[in-house]
Amino acid sequence: MFPFNKGLGPLLKKYKKVLMPEMNSGQLRQMVRAEFLVDAQGLNKIQGMPFTSEEIREGALNLLNL
Repeated sequence: MFPFNKGLGPLLKKYKKVLMPEMNSGQLRQMVRAEFLVDAQGLNKIQGMPFTSEEIREGALNLLNL
């Protein structure tokens, strides 16, 4: 994943809010925030089970209500 694709920065900057679901404690989100200076919010899960679509939907709705 690193180095990031050159088009990722301009793509992310088009959005007011960015949600990054991660199966760890947020390392990718930290790298994206540092590299592209976007305020990416994390949705982290460390339980070893994949995200369900409902978990991601709920995370997105929570982010939109901020």
